[in-house]
Amino acid sequence: MLQKYIARFGASGALVLGLWMGVCCIAAGQSSVHKTAMAFYTKGRQVALTKKFDLALDFYDKAIQLHPQYYEALRDRGAVRAQLGYYQEAVDDFTAALELKPSDSALYNNRGAAYFALGKTRKALRDFERCIRFQPDSGMPHTNYATAASKLGREGSALTHYRKAIENDPDNRHAYHGYANSLVRVRALAEALPFYEKALSLNSYDPDVHYNKAYCLQLMGRHADASLAAGKAIALRRNYAEAYFLRANSLHELEEHKAACKDWTTAWKHGFEPAQKKLKKHCR
Repeated sequence: MLQKYIARFGASGALVLGLWMGVCCIAAGQSSVHKTAMAFYTKGRQVALTKKFDLALDFYDKAIQLHPQYYEALRDRGAVRAQLGYYQEAVDDFTAALELKPSDSALYNNRGAAYFALGKTRKALRDFERCIRFQPDSGMPHTNYATAASKLGREGSALTHYRKAIENDPDNRHAYHGYANSLVRVRALAEALPFYEKALSLNSYDPDVHYNKAYCLQLMGRHADASLAAGKAIALRRNYAEAYFLRANSLHELEEHKAACKDWTTAWKHGFEPAQKKLKKHCR
């Protein structure tokens, strides 16, 4: 999941949803209708910055009803709709805004993120590629392209773009996390660990990074370390069923069967069905 200016996707993907917003540019001397539209738009921006997205949506709706080709309002309404989970509507707004300003690279990034959320990964990939053409030296579109490529199983391409994202933005924790995940998928386990550590050095409070690091350690057979890393994920997200399950598996390998059964039970109680099979097989 998705470095957000107002609002991130995905436990293992780290998709960045950058909501780039510009300033209103209805020129002086426009009609009173346009001025009223601008007033609604300005109010929408103000409340969006305080995360009152439903209210912002209402103001943007009013601005667009008065001025249907109001580029900034369409762009920012799309961003707010994405925040509210209205991804198809967000795609529609970003598309309408792009028809008015096809050179706005941020719109390709934002529409790509909305497509990704809809499961339309190939469309997302095409939009991220378009964004990169406009901003080859920005970390965000490379991170998003890599995340989408990885979702499609194109790990070579994902690794290339994660590296590019890190080169462009050395403090991009999502890129380090995603790069490590892709390295795990190609079984470059020892190479992945330093990138998990780098991601954690930039933000030690991300439970998903701790979890994915634990998974990598488990694959390496380092069960004591995996158990500790999973514990850190659990401490940050108490209902993290997958982390309980992972820790239980490592505890079982360490022959700490009572503790393993306890964690499998917790994972099952939190709705992680594979834990039930472990309980039936190993716990009485």
